[in-house]
Amino acid sequence: MRNRAVVIGAGVLVAVLALAGILWASGLGKSTRTSTAPPVANTPSHGSLIYQTDLAKGGWTDNHAPSPDPAGGMTIGSSSTSVDLKLNQDGASVSGEFDGPGLKNYVANVVLRADTGSDMEFDWAVRSRASNETADVFLNLQVNQESMTLYLSPDGASNQALTPALTVPGLQGGTTMDLWIVVNGSNIQLWLGSKKVADINETAASGGTTPNFYLQGKSGTMHILAVRYYAVS
Repeated sequence: MRNRAVVIGAGVLVAVLALAGILWASGLGKSTRTSTAPPVANTPSHGSLIYQTDLAKGGWTDNHAPSPDPAGGMTIGSSSTSVDLKLNQDGASVSGEFDGPGLKNYVANVVLRADTGSDMEFDWAVRSRASNETADVFLNLQVNQESMTLYLSPDGASNQALTPALTVPGLQGGTTMDLWIVVNGSNIQLWLGSKKVADINETAASGGTTPNFYLQGKSGTMHILAVRYYAVS
């Protein structure tokens, strides 16, 4: 009887260990599948930081703040958190250039916020012409329409839309716009936060571009919250 009890006990032990092994292997398989799932990308891939605007000082080229047209038509201020462009009258405009380098290939992160109810358009330079070219590429934001369109701007001809009007939800309602622009060779990508909204190829303009903008409109304030340029990864 004693020997049989030992055999039975050993058989039970083997069964328990086998079951434990199956459960452990099953759990390990689940863990492995979870850990190897591809990560969700939050921003476009980029290399090291090349340039970031010093907002507290305005970050203007040669330390000179831009002059609005007409004089007094716009108030330009800056703080540690933003550069603020406030329209004081209908039809006022301003061009501004930050002190960043001229880059042919880059990943730019421009963070913007318009006050609720603002009625203005805002252009951001994307690609400039090389010495033998006659066109530039810029991104146009229509705040009151909550949209943006990438344009080719050739000499002596009308601007040519390179993308359809892309929706920017909440742009006139005070929502912060986290814009990413990827320029790599002929390829241009536009991202809103973690979502890629445009991917085109354009060869008419291939020159280096400094961080610069143009603003005109009727009313409201545009806040530039960040300007960062990274290397292409």
